[in-house]
Amino acid sequence: MADDEVVPDRIDSPFSSGRPEVPPGFRRVLETLERAGFEAWAVGGAIRDWVAGDVVGPGFRPRVAGSGEIVDWDVATDARPEEVIALFRRTVPLGVEHGTVGVLEDGHVWEATTFRLDVETDGRHATVEFASTIDEDLARRDFCNVAAAKDLSHAPALVA
Repeated sequence: MADDEVVPDRIDSPFSSGRPEVPPGFRRVLETLERAGFEAWAVGGAIRDWVAGDVVGPGFRPRVAGSGEIVDWDVATDARPEEVIALFRRTVPLGVEHGTVGVLEDGHVWEATTFRLDVETDGRHATVEFASTIDEDLARRDFCNVAAAKDLSHAPALVA
């Protein structure tokens, strides 16, 4: 990412009339990873719902029971857990052995997970290894859940 490129406040979807408001804390997590030379993709329910056109009201709000707050934004990255921990002042080891570190920004824990691929699975549980690319990571995800990613710094790329 060039110094003058930043993660936008809003992104457009070819499938949705709404534009998701990217939470500032989440945007800072992505930008910090990218400035350190890592890939950082927005993944999770927020991207799934946005791609599906699940928009309510004037702005985008993923389905969150009892809340209009955007909370289901996650990061997929090529940074290893120890690299994520080294980059951020406040982190929580949510599942380091599986590549997931919580990054505390703006009073919220944003999950940053290293790209993974399934080595062995029974359909419900998987043995995973760290992967090198977002494509490998997305191949292991169930599209109905979250097998879509958005590079917020280099719109309009969407990988599904």
